[in-house]
Amino acid sequence: MSERPETIQEWEAYVDGLAGDTLRSQTAAVNSMAFMRTMKDEGHDAAHCQEILMVFIRQCRATGAGLPSKGMWDLGRLAAGDELSSLGAQMSEDEALEIERAWSKSTDDIDQFCLEADYEIDESV
Repeated sequence: MSERPETIQEWEAYVDGLAGDTLRSQTAAVNSMAFMRTMKDEGHDAAHCQEILMVFIRQCRATGAGLPSKGMWDLGRLAAGDELSSLGAQMSEDEALEIERAWSKSTDDIDQFCLEADYEIDESV
């Protein structure tokens, strides 16, 4: 299993390759108490966690994936207050689907199964 990204730049590089259901699912995972607790246990502060969450929100908006409706934070409100997130979709649906297909072929960046198992993702969001 690969190591989870640590720096904001590593998270940005990782999230840049996500779209569609995969992106929504992992956004929901990051917007969970379990993720925040794990990050805190690893020595990260709340500001770092929020920056990671904003990276996911921006990618959801850029790809047109939509934001999960459940979780610790109201992602719509966070997006509304963020200049980059408020721009909306920055790529076509076909471009977003191509990103998702490419990611599905190689999960070297992070092991999605373990991430979802750790954070008990509800796929219905």
